[in-house]
Amino acid sequence: IRIAGNALVSLRGDLQIQTVVQSLSEATYESASAGMLVGDVIVLIAREEPDHSLRAVARVGDSISPHTSAMGKAILANLGPGRRLAVLRNAVGPEADRVEDELAGELETIRVQGYALDEETYSPGLRCRAAAFLDDEGLAIGGISVAGPAARFSFAKATEFLPLLQEKVDELSAHGQRASRPAVPSP
Repeated sequence: IRIAGNALVSLRGDLQIQTVVQSLSEATYESASAGMLVGDVIVLIAREEPDHSLRAVARVGDSISPHTSAMGKAILANLGPGRRLAVLRNAVGPEADRVEDELAGELETIRVQGYALDEETYSPGLRCRAAAFLDDEGLAIGGISVAGPAARFSFAKATEFLPLLQEKVDELSAHGQRASRPAVPSP
């Protein structure tokens, strides 16, 4: 976590990331998180939870699954092939090549549209949207997610907040706005 903290200070500052996470949680009334690549692991570095008793639970310092979570997939989709495989190898060992092949189409869709979605696949009853923030070469260094119970964080509500999520990751990305991203579909 110390390494991630030092990297944040040198990139954009941890206060900016915490502010982004807090603003997303307040806007959506759902849990918002930021994760960052530390070596070949995605580590949760900022978290804001709503006052709801039913919410997505995670803690700063937790590692995030790269191949089953929306945040992980958003990050994987924006890595070069070697780095992506290294992150997967760290998570699933010798199954990395198979997992990468299985995810190839989904990761390409995520890369093109600029966000990942999770419709209760990471955890039953949990809906999530996530996007990666990028370095000056256009490669992922971390990601931001918003998650909540599917019964409350409906598909339409999750889709409604995608432009705000994308705006916030663009603020954290080295290049600011990403070029040629398609518009978010209407709910």
